[in-house]
Amino acid sequence: MVQKTIIKPRSENVCIGSPLLPEEQKEDLSNKEAGTDVNETESGLANNNTDTELLETVTTEKKNASGEQSQSDPIEQLEQLEQLEQLEQLEQLEQLEQLEQLEQLEQLEQLEQLEQLEQLEQLEQLEQLEQLEQLEQLEQLENLKLQEESSDDLSELTDGPVTENSGETAEILFELKPEDVDEIFIRSLLQSITVDKIELPISSSNFMSNHILKNLPSVDSNIVNMKKTTWKKSSKYLKAMEKSGLLTVKGKGDNLTITTLANSDHERVKKFEPYPIKKQPASQQPTTSKPKSSLPGAGQLEVVQLYRPSSLHVGVMEALSLSYGYYTAAEIKQMLVRYIKEKNLAKKGDPKMITLDETLRKITNQRQSISVTLDRVKLTESFLKSFPVFHKISDPSQPSQTKSAPVRGPVPTVYIIEELKIGRKTVTRVFGFEDFLIKPKEFSAELRVKCSGSTTVGPNVQQPKFTEVVVQGSHHKIVTEILVARGLKTSWISFENKVKSKKRK
Repeated sequence: MVQKTIIKPRSENVCIGSPLLPEEQKEDLSNKEAGTDVNETESGLANNNTDTELLETVTTEKKNASGEQSQSDPIEQLEQLEQLEQLEQLEQLEQLEQLEQLEQLEQLEQLEQLEQLEQLEQLEQLEQLEQLEQLEQLEQLENLKLQEESSDDLSELTDGPVTENSGETAEILFELKPEDVDEIFIRSLLQSITVDKIELPISSSNFMSNHILKNLPSVDSNIVNMKKTTWKKSSKYLKAMEKSGLLTVKGKGDNLTITTLANSDHERVKKFEPYPIKKQPASQQPTTSKPKSSLPGAGQLEVVQLYRPSSLHVGVMEALSLSYGYYTAAEIKQMLVRYIKEKNLAKKGDPKMITLDETLRKITNQRQSISVTLDRVKLTESFLKSFPVFHKISDPSQPSQTKSAPVRGPVPTVYIIEELKIGRKTVTRVFGFEDFLIKPKEFSAELRVKCSGSTTVGPNVQQPKFTEVVVQGSHHKIVTEILVARGLKTSWISFENKVKSKKRK
């Protein structure tokens, strides 16, 4: 930069009209003016330097400002981008929430539709059930109508005519009074006297199950049964009929026997007109003189007693080349016959006598001697007893309940005990039947129907491992007949009468 020096003319420093100065004073003045010029020059330079610095400072600040502005622009752009992304994300979230809400609404609509469908199905099922109940009621009403047409007594019982469209009669049917149920049982007795061929004397249990219950109208047993009568018990019912002259009984308590029945000369028997009885299914028919069990697989039970060789029979098994399996009694006897023939042990001239060899002596536990002979029959019994006993009980109708392997021991025994309980009531206890694939609850239900008495199921007091069924009354004959019909032999049934022994004491 070129610095300019301004030199003012002297005339400017000399006042007009001033006196002339000597030379020395002029020099001093000139020197002073020169110094002043120099100072002014220096101050001008200083001022120029200051201006330059200010310019540079301003320029630098502008550059810095422009640099800062240039640096701040990308940051602002990034911030704007982030804000845009956030906005987009918020929009997406809002859209997702809207979609979820829509899906939830659709699901709710579907659930409502499903609930409506289920309600409709339930309503349809209820309607079907109501229709079935109405049909059953109509059938019962038709049965009562048939009985009403055949007898005026039954029309009095129902208090009016029975029609198919009569809803009042259906209500009467389900609201029978005890006296009405009494009349139904009396008519059943008249039906039995008029129609059935009854061999006298007959036990009260057989008479009730085979005749009275069989001749009841075809109505629900929950509506018409002995407990719905004023008598509540069969024994009281029979004694009431004895007072009316329709029969005579002997015995005490529940152990009654019907000895005579009213003949056609009786006034009520004369007026009575038999009514038709709808045949019941085989599973619901009462017992006859030889009842058939209604238990599952009744009459098809297979009980086999088996024998298995032991170390005592090694000689016999090896001589005949037999395997150590299970054999029946007939097969064991045939085995002995073959062994006697194989060893030629029959006595000449008397084949009934058998000479025992060492193997048979060990089996029959005979002392060794020179010659031992034994009767063939006794030898067969002793030979059979030497085998361990097993048994197998199977039911072809229930293969899942049949044990695959035979059980050690002889065929089990079913115990029937009649005894007096507190209150001088006779009860029949039955236990040990479970080994024969008989279920306690099913057996109890069958006895309740066929013995016309209440039953209970519980553990045996003396032997808790056994389940016991107790039926009121003396019914050992019916129980035995049911078990025999199930497939048991009488030799497997043990009966003990504790009532007579207590009475003797």
